[in-house]
Amino acid sequence: MQPTLRAVLLFALGVPAALAPAVIDARLWLGWIVLLGLGLVALVADALLALPWRRLVVTPTAPEVLYIGDPDPLEVLVSAGPRAQRLELQAELGGVLAPADAARAGAVGADAARRGAAGPGRRGLAVIHALWLRWEGPLGLVRRQIRLPLGREIPVVPNLRAVRSPRCGCTARICWWA
Repeated sequence: MQPTLRAVLLFALGVPAALAPAVIDARLWLGWIVLLGLGLVALVADALLALPWRRLVVTPTAPEVLYIGDPDPLEVLVSAGPRAQRLELQAELGGVLAPADAARAGAVGADAARRGAAGPGRRGLAVIHALWLRWEGPLGLVRRQIRLPLGREIPVVPNLRAVRSPRCGCTARICWWA
């Protein structure tokens, strides 16, 4: 768990506000402690109200085989319990798959699916090392992040699906397009 930029700004802007009464009268130094205490209480409350990682149920699905140049769906089903939560998801990819450009973000309630597509450009072995999940507390003061190791390896083969497709309309074993 780590503080967000909002928490850092809250404490940074609170320093001058808390020191102002002490500059006016030295007996008002207690205002500094009260304001610092309120900030810490808000930080702890946000940490306690944030979605615990143990309540997340993550189910990734990927095809058994990927085909060159043809995007295939990679899906992650996330269940976060009864309350909705904004969640960011990032896949840690390797092998012939390029790393994902940006995290997929969205609200997650009882069940939500995040879909992506993988279309490798060459043969080899595609690896999904892990899934990273990140979310903030309801006040936006703390951020939680977990890494779920997968270690899933998917072979990438030449794309012969178009030739084998019934939409091809060919009667011979080899399909010729005009």
